[in-house]
Amino acid sequence: MLRALTGIGINGAAPVARALVADIYPPEERGKGYAVYNFSSGFGVLLGMVMAGIVVSMGMSWRVPFMLAAAPNFLLVPLFLLTVKEIKMGFAEPELRKLYESGLEYRYRINLREFKEALLTTPTLIFIYLQGVPGTFPWGGIPY
Repeated sequence: MLRALTGIGINGAAPVARALVADIYPPEERGKGYAVYNFSSGFGVLLGMVMAGIVVSMGMSWRVPFMLAAAPNFLLVPLFLLTVKEIKMGFAEPELRKLYESGLEYRYRINLREFKEALLTTPTLIFIYLQGVPGTFPWGGIPY
């Protein structure tokens, strides 16, 4: 059950991360942003598996790699909160950048009613969401 919830959390964070890449990088550089994101995600998984293998081979609990992986966040989160400026949604899009530069702000947010309407009027959206389900099993098992 907890593994399923972890999978839901990870898959929920990925679209948000990709949206942030789109907000940071202008359209002509977006491929570079996605490459950095995808590389770092894969490298993090690889590093975690190596660290877990080393720690468990030393006779420590399987919980220790999770604690070691989380430890840097106690320093990094406060540092980021103090130093990193929040990104304006859509700022990398040329049209929205002009809007921001003119002193206006882009405030559109999709709501649940609009999402439901989009699902009902665009059946391919349902297919896009459902097609990811079968892939989670092999891609969750192959690395391990």
